[in-house]
Amino acid sequence: MRKQKEDDDFQFFGNELISIAIGKDLVNNLKKFSIADENKSEAGGVLFGYRYKDGIEITEFTTPMPSDVRRPHSFMRTDQQHINKANSLWSESDYKCDYIGEWHTHPRGNAEPSYIDRREWIELYKSFRKPIVTIIQSPSNFQVYFVGK
Repeated sequence: MRKQKEDDDFQFFGNELISIAIGKDLVNNLKKFSIADENKSEAGGVLFGYRYKDGIEITEFTTPMPSDVRRPHSFMRTDQQHINKANSLWSESDYKCDYIGEWHTHPRGNAEPSYIDRREWIELYKSFRKPIVTIIQSPSNFQVYFVGK
């Protein structure tokens, strides 16, 4: 997805079908995980926010947790704390703050999705049965992808 516009607080991404709003502070915090470093492993987590008729607002994310598996070319979210955060946000928001998708870094390349990324996104979409947003952050690019109808 291409960046459509920004204002003082948000960056907007999207296409003719949907708009995705992400707070600038959240974008800046995500970018901290992809500083160029040859020995750095991928990082990742979960995106949370709100779904509206014509768009999605991303308001929160989890960071890599101790039990997650981080390697130079892969990230596997395995720590229970991601689920705990999801449950907490869900109940604290009166069941409105939702799972929106996933984010991860490509510390040694660009922000283009790999075959594995695309396959996992399709599985996530099938599993949740609603559109998801994914973000890939590389040292040179921040890319937002929308998966769904």
